[in-house]
Amino acid sequence: MANKKTKLTRRTPSSAFSEKQRNSNLLGALAYVLGAITGIIMYFVRNNDPFVRFHAIQSIMFSVAVLILHVATTMILGVLTILTLGIGIILIPIMFIIIGFGSFVVWIYVMYKAILGEKYRLPIIGELADRYSGS
Repeated sequence: MANKKTKLTRRTPSSAFSEKQRNSNLLGALAYVLGAITGIIMYFVRNNDPFVRFHAIQSIMFSVAVLILHVATTMILGVLTILTLGIGIILIPIMFIIIGFGSFVVWIYVMYKAILGEKYRLPIIGELADRYSGS
């Protein structure tokens, strides 16, 4: 089990970024902007930069995980609505608000960490992205 200190790696102090590091940090954050779309673009555009590659892969995996969560929730709530003769339909907007707000907060947070030059690893997804990015 990894403790919280192993979840992030700061590249340099924030006041001492070089031009190359600022560009790398910005591209790492941009990998999250449109989810998997910008993740794929950044992965192929900056494939030689391990920092950008990590954030691109994590962006792709995060987008897929949120999509899977939405589909699974829709299916479960659909079955629940049928089994409860329509009463379960009340939960649909509540669950989508919770999932949407939670994923939005995580999305903003990982972009913020990338801008700071930190390689914040999301649980499970971050470890896989770290392994596949080669960093």
